[in-house]
Amino acid sequence: MRGNIAHILALLGISCFLYIVVWLDPEIKSLLTQGNDLARLGLFEEAAPYKHEAMALSRWMLPLAMLGFFLLIPLSFYILFTSKKHHDKKK
Repeated sequence: MRGNIAHILALLGISCFLYIVVWLDPEIKSLLTQGNDLARLGLFEEAAPYKHEAMALSRWMLPLAMLGFFLLIPLSFYILFTSKKHHDKKK
């Protein structure tokens, strides 16, 4: 039962990292690129919302990464303790 819970939490942690890598980071880069392109054209008012949205999305990267890390910790402890119990049984 503990193993199933640890595996589910680890999957949620991995999905946090995948969400950051697959969707959030490219979306932020795309918004910044669009904002920079508009700024180069001299359209500063139109570029501002893109940059503000990119900043708002980038504020979520650290909390999501921390959440993913903390969700992976139980699996690490589960693997550590089950391997230690298995090793102790052999002796």
